[in-house]
Amino acid sequence: MRTTTFFLLFASIYHPGYAQPGERLNDIKGYRLKPAKAVLIYYQTAAGGVDLANTRTLNNSVFFVPMNPAVEINDNGTNYSLIIIPGKQSPAIAPVQNRQRVSPIDFDQLLWIAKTNLVDLVPEYYKYRNDIVLGALTLPFKYRPALGDNASSLIDGSFNLGPYIGYKIRLSGNRPFFVSGIFSGGVTSLTYNSSNNTGITDKDKSESGFGVQYGGGVVFDLYKIQLGVILGGDHGIGDLSRTFKYQNNLWLAFSLSFSFLDNKANEDENKNK
Repeated sequence: MRTTTFFLLFASIYHPGYAQPGERLNDIKGYRLKPAKAVLIYYQTAAGGVDLANTRTLNNSVFFVPMNPAVEINDNGTNYSLIIIPGKQSPAIAPVQNRQRVSPIDFDQLLWIAKTNLVDLVPEYYKYRNDIVLGALTLPFKYRPALGDNASSLIDGSFNLGPYIGYKIRLSGNRPFFVSGIFSGGVTSLTYNSSNNTGITDKDKSESGFGVQYGGGVVFDLYKIQLGVILGGDHGIGDLSRTFKYQNNLWLAFSLSFSFLDNKANEDENKNK
């Protein structure tokens, strides 16, 4: 089938490895409170207890890290856990007020937080964390540009399937945004006719063949939607492949797919929308 109009090609990606990326991509750096929530945190006394008179207000603007292994204390029937707020500590430029919002003077300090406030937290992930991903790729449609005496471009819907390997990078510390560079190779069916093969002169005749598909591209993960562009070529096998006009010539496809698999990391990140 020929067309003179270039349009968006939708490709589906089946990727068991891609839907469940490496553990490194979901390494947690710390936690934030949910938006609009604020709680009191407490400095330690000289003896390591909870200084109820020296408090700060913690909100969603900074993330914190619970001590690992956990350090807990009970003070007058309330359980507290020890946390630290990562960052470069700087001296106060004005007197510190009790219950004021956490500021750089409180960074890199051990502080107590009521254990009841350590629930329903928003994870903070390592931005730019990366890992290798593996999966399988199939492209329902390929766009082949016009070649030589061809007056129009070609939309090819031949069956194809093959594995891919890629490198995936996290783009956000608190959103499930990723980008992957992938490379793929596999098999593809080919349909030869007079419009794409100089070895066939009968306009009503077509022949089936097969070949090797190869290519690569970039895929963006936005929540559970994957968008990408794939550039590749087909190398036909057999006698008719020698006269195939698109032998080893580049085709283009845009990918759009959805992940319906349960992903705990995505659920946690969605809390921070």
